[in-house]
Amino acid sequence: MWKACYLLDMGQEQAMMQEMEALLDRERLLKYQGMKEGRAKALCLGAGVLLRLAWAESQGGLFHDGNQNGVFPNESQSGREAPAILTPSEVIRRLGELPKCPEPRYRHGEKGKPYFEDSPLSFSLSHSGDLVLCAIADHEIGADLQRVTEVRWQQLAERYYSPQEQDYLGIFTEKKAGCFRPSEENARLEFFSLWCRKEAYGKMTGEGVAPYLGRPILEEEAGISIWEGLLDLREETYCYCITEQDARKLFVENLQG
Repeated sequence: MWKACYLLDMGQEQAMMQEMEALLDRERLLKYQGMKEGRAKALCLGAGVLLRLAWAESQGGLFHDGNQNGVFPNESQSGREAPAILTPSEVIRRLGELPKCPEPRYRHGEKGKPYFEDSPLSFSLSHSGDLVLCAIADHEIGADLQRVTEVRWQQLAERYYSPQEQDYLGIFTEKKAGCFRPSEENARLEFFSLWCRKEAYGKMTGEGVAPYLGRPILEEEAGISIWEGLLDLREETYCYCITEQDARKLFVENLQG
């Protein structure tokens, strides 16, 4: 069992857009061309090219070491360090160095989740801010990025998080004598971490985030991440990937019923 994660910064090298467009597969190109000009279109381009790189490296059996992208070949390696953040020119160069292979074709599951048509591989895409994430594995996988922003996180947590998660954030701990209350800033960051986990789990199952609102996804109870953490970038961003086999433990312990 293996899985790999790639990160791309689309805030750099805007002049490379035309070269990147030429690398898209047919389906991703049609999606890209059908979008209005703007930030969302640029991120769609980045996701398509990053997916093409992940596909080409998987087909050629060629994977760079962890200094380039995160590759986790077995369950015992949790991969707590995020992969390096690539630039567009680095992605273009790496694709140019790989042997030619047939471009990927896609199908969609009952709930709309995309899959490779003639491959057992699973992939998941996400973007936040200028960053794009692609995770690929030989089993079901879901991945999400969440940029930390200024939101009314307390109110959102009260509405969408389980009582266990709200206690974890320290929202209600003032009512319980002797409980540790984290600082408001730490609680705010953990709010985004938990939301990121829910999004990644929903992408893994293909159901989206809605079924997991109000239901706990706490890492210390489940141990489900490939890697997670705040990226040291211009803006703080949480990253989370969940695999089918690890998430199965989570479903039995926390989400069943």
